[in-house]
Parts: sequence; C-alpha cells; structure tokens
Amino acid sequence: NDSSKMYWEFQPDILKENFNKFLAGKIKDLPNLSLFAIAPQPLLTLLGTYIGDMYNVDVMQRHRIPAGVWKWLDEDVDNPFRVVPPEDKSKAPVLIFAISGTEIIERVQNQMGEEYSYWIFTCEHPDNDMMRTKSQLAEFHKLLRTTINEINTIAVDKSIKIFPAMP
Repeated sequence: NDSSKMYWEFQPDILKENFNKFLAGKIKDLPNLSLFAIAPQPLLTLLGTYIGDMYNVDVMQRHRIPAGVWKWLDEDVDNPFRVVPPEDKSKAPVLIFAISGTEIIERVQNQMGEEYSYWIFTCEHPDNDMMRTKSQLAEFHKLLRTTINEINTIAVDKSIKIFPAMP
C-alpha cells in the first residue's frame, strides 16, 4: 500500500533491482523503448533518473477519456503550458507541477513556507486527462528544459524541490 511507510522504504530498492535485472544492460542496444507506466509519481521520477535522456524512449499516456487508451491521440488541443515564476527568485527553488490540478500550489506553499521561491508549471486547463497528444508532450519537454535551465542559472541553492500533480 503506497500510503504505508514500509512501501516507501522498499519500493525504490525493488525498482532499482528490477531495472538493473531487466533493462539496464539491454537499454543501450534497443533502437526504441516504449514506456507504459502506472505508479506513484516519485517512483516514476526515480525510473526516469535510471533511464535518463540518452536513449530513444516513447513515454505513453494512459487516457481516461477514451477509457484505457494508451496511444497518443490525433486531435487539436488548445491547452498551452506556462510557467509562473516567483517575484523573488533569490530563495531556494521549489518547482510545483500543477497540471492535473491546482490544489497542490497552496498546499505546498503552506507546508514549505516563505523561505522558498516557488515556480509554478501549469497549463490553461489543468486536468487528470489533459496530456492528450505527442505534440503536447514535446511542448511540455521544451518548456521544462527552459525552466530548469533558468532555475539553475538563478538559484542560490544547488537543488530543486519538486512537487508534481500531473498525469
């Protein structure tokens, strides 16, 4: 159960062990890797650190509408991403992804306090099923790279705390 402390003590090790056992030695020889992942965000993020960006990986999104579809949809989507930077960028950076919902923003700011600079990565219409097309994923990736580079250029702290509410 991912609400238990024991889950979080063991699952990162299990993920690493399974990655090393089933994929690490083979990934460099694969022409393409399609990733169909359902897991808690921290474990997906950890998996992303193991895979890195050196390989040809297609990340597939499971849609709720239409239900259970794992392919990128061929439709026009008008839901642009945007980043709201903090007014004061001099504090330790926190990056909040408010893509599937915006409730996370206030929750994180209340929890963390005023000693951080909050960068909000969001979209026009946050929703659990908002990531619909491959072009949206490319837009997300491009803006994320730009945002991370900007934070790394400005930040006084070498680490970025990340809080995701995203598909």
